[in-house]
Amino acid sequence: MDCLEAHDFLMNTVVEQKIFKESSHEVYKKAVDEVKRLENMMSFFIDTSEVSQLNKLSGKGKVHISPEVMYVLKMAYKFSKMTQGLLI
Repeated sequence: MDCLEAHDFLMNTVVEQKIFKESSHEVYKKAVDEVKRLENMMSFFIDTSEVSQLNKLSGKGKVHISPEVMYVLKMAYKFSKMTQGLLI
């Protein structure tokens, strides 16, 4: 069985993976591709992301928000209310 260890800088943080599987390189590529896809949708560091567009056009214009981003925003709001905005 293969073991692949990788470190990448994704979503403005270091992501460390250890994959124990015969097709570890394929699994690694799929995982990184998915994180990059989500990052391109949700990062406020990327000007073209939905979140950046939402921040830029807040109160000024319409922004298309995908169901995935809307779900994350709704859950963030829900947990913010539950914890009364507490930061740990």
